[in-house]
Amino acid sequence: MTTTSLHIQASLPGESGFDLFTAFPQRLYSAKNLQLRAGADTVDLAALHACYLASADNQAVGRFSLYYSPSLVYKGVKNAYIGHYECVEDPAISHELLQFAKQKAAALGADYLIGPMNGSSWHTYRFADDHDQPQFFTETYHHLYYHAQFKQLGFEKIAHYESHIKHSLKVDEQLYQKLEAHLTQAGVRIRQINMDQLEDEMYRVCAFCLKAFQSNFLFTAIEPKVFVKKYCAMAPWMNPAFILFAENEAGELLGLMLCFENHYAQDHRQLILKTVARSADPAYRGLGTFLQLSTIKAAEKAGIKSTIHAFMAQQNASKRISDELGYKPYRTYSLYGVGLREGMKEWS
Repeated sequence: MTTTSLHIQASLPGESGFDLFTAFPQRLYSAKNLQLRAGADTVDLAALHACYLASADNQAVGRFSLYYSPSLVYKGVKNAYIGHYECVEDPAISHELLQFAKQKAAALGADYLIGPMNGSSWHTYRFADDHDQPQFFTETYHHLYYHAQFKQLGFEKIAHYESHIKHSLKVDEQLYQKLEAHLTQAGVRIRQINMDQLEDEMYRVCAFCLKAFQSNFLFTAIEPKVFVKKYCAMAPWMNPAFILFAENEAGELLGLMLCFENHYAQDHRQLILKTVARSADPAYRGLGTFLQLSTIKAAEKAGIKSTIHAFMAQQNASKRISDELGYKPYRTYSLYGVGLREGMKEWS
C-alpha cells in the first residue's frame, strides 16, 4: 500500500469507535506476539487529549494516542507524548500519520513531542532495539521498523535504557554480611510484602516512589489510586519472597525491591528485578545493593536459575549496582523526541 490519503478519526475511551482503536494491534501481530503485549494497550486518562485511528481504503493502517498538559515540561519547553503507536510497514503511511501527530501536538501548544510513551513513564514506553533475546514479562512487543518510521520524521534518541542478565546466583557473602551489619546498626529492618494487605502496601509504595523517583528523567506524578490499581492487578504474579521492604524502627519505608517471576521463560525459572529504590539519606548507603543481594539469595533458594535487571536508565544508580554485581547486557531500548517549532534542535 502506498497511498498517502489517510482518514484519521479521533476517539476517547467509552466513545464510539474506540473499540477499533484498541483492536488494531490484532491486525499487526501474530497470536503469539499479541500475548507478549501485556499492558501495552492500557490508556492513562491523565493528560490524554485523544486517541487516533488512521484508515486507508476503508482499512485501519495505523494509530497513536496524544497526551498534553502545560505541566509536561522538558528542557524548559512544553512537550506532548505520543503513545500507543502502531503502524503498517509503509513509509508513506507512517510519514503522514506521524506528521499529523506532530501538527496536532503543536496546535495544542507543545514545543516538543516525545515517544513512544503511553502518558507517562509509569506506563508503557520506549521501543526495544532488538528481538535477539527471548522477551520477558513486563516487556512490550512491537515491530522493530517503528524506529525507522520515527527517525524518518526527524525524531532523535533522547534516552537510552538497558536490561541486564545474571546467570550465576552466587553472591559475595562477605559483602552481604558487611552490608547487613551496617544496615542493622542503622536500624534497618527487611520484611516481605504482606499480600493480605496488598492495597495498603501499594499505597505506601506509591508514596515512597513519588518521592524517590522525582528527580528521574521525565518524572510526572501519578494518582495513587491509579498506581495501586495497576499493581494490585499484578497480584497473581507476585511472590512475597521477591518483594522486599526496608523499614526503620518506626515502620517508615526506606527502600524496596519489587520483582516478578518471568512466566514467559520456557526452559528455566527466571526472576525479573523490576524496581529497586532507597532513601537518599546517606545513612542507608548500600541498601539498594543489599536488597538486590537478598533477592538473589532468595531466588537461588527457590530454584530460580537467572535474573534480569530490567529497564535501567543509562546513568542511574541501578545500572551501577548491576555492573558491580556482574550482570551482562541483555537488551537496550530507545526513547525519541522531536522539536515542533522552526529552528528547534535536539539537546544533548
